[in-house]
Amino acid sequence: HQTSTIIKRFNLTVLTPPKIVDITIESNNNEILQENEQIILKCSARGTPPPKIIWHIPGKRYLINKRNDRNIIAFDNKLLIKNLSRTAPVDYQCLADNGIPPRDTRTKRLLPSISPELTIHSSIQSSRLVLNCTIFARPLTTAKWKRNRFEINHIKRKQINDYTVELLLVLDITPNIFGMYECEVENPLKISKAFINIDDTILINRTTTSTETATLLAKYRRISSPSYAQIELLLNQGSICRSRFYWLFIVNLLLLGYSHGFYNRR
Repeated sequence: HQTSTIIKRFNLTVLTPPKIVDITIESNNNEILQENEQIILKCSARGTPPPKIIWHIPGKRYLINKRNDRNIIAFDNKLLIKNLSRTAPVDYQCLADNGIPPRDTRTKRLLPSISPELTIHSSIQSSRLVLNCTIFARPLTTAKWKRNRFEINHIKRKQINDYTVELLLVLDITPNIFGMYECEVENPLKISKAFINIDDTILINRTTTSTETATLLAKYRRISSPSYAQIELLLNQGSICRSRFYWLFIVNLLLLGYSHGFYNRR
């Protein structure tokens, strides 16, 4: 008898659930996300069979797999955000599914960088002057108060949200508080400054009101570069006044000596 050998060959495919490898950002500047910049998110996933990518915004009921948002468009494994504004969603979730459980998800958070915007408010609270520098920026590298160019250490910092910080400076109302106050903020995009001058008019205004918490000073907002010539003049005003006083004092001494000698000769 002859024995016949039958050989059958077949491919064995092992099915594996999806696994998201990474979510990368494709933009003009990969280091800093600029406000109003166009961003492309790419979700890379592996699995057998190849998984399908679906984009989802947490907190919303719909999935981004169609053109249901003019500013946010999903195609293949990518998500196009035409305008990354401060009002755009923060979290974007990638969902990978190939029919083999479990599905895999990963979330990417996008927070655009914003140049510092400053607003100074001043008020009287419990016989104290309160200077509040409201800062709108992201990220925030440094924030400080200065008086006549010298940094003040005793300040309070209050985080309002991801973009807003309040820098509070509480001062006792004495003649020592007079001067030029400066709120200085820095982040990788810009250094911004806002100024407010405190003089004796605050005490005059304080005696004309019966409400301690009433706002006595106007709001100061730095819209563009302020008049640094005026700021320099105010910062140097004290030294100028002292110089004038010394000159007038010397002139008076000379005139007094001259008149005394004149009458002695007579």
